[in-house]
Order: sequence, then structure tokens, then C-alpha cells
Amino acid sequence: MVTFLSGEWQLACPSFTVVSDTHLVADVPAGAAGPVDITVTSPGGTSTPTTYTRVASPGI
Repeated sequence: MVTFLSGEWQLACPSFTVVSDTHLVADVPAGAAGPVDITVTSPGGTSTPTTYTRVASPGI
């Protein structure tokens, strides 16, 4: 499971693809711009959070 954590909310990733033992690709849920912690849970436990910074959608 891939989980996105921001402030007081937590959201499981809707889909992800395991590329290798050390690499995965995740679809990021919609949300506001800013930092989001990401964790990965596997049979071996839960990873240390890594911060992903979401940017605002480009204007048209």
C-alpha cells in the first residue's frame, strides 16, 4: 500500500505499479499544492516517510 499524508489527512494511493524491489510508480491523488509525506507498506513493514512536493496545476 502507498499512503499520502498531509497535515491531518491520510489517503491511500488509488493505484501503483511495482517496477522493481526498490522502485514503484504511483498515481497521485488530487489535492492542494504543498508538501506531502509518502510511505510504502509491505509485508516487511512501513517505510520511513519521504516528502513529495505537489505543485499547483498550470494555468491556461
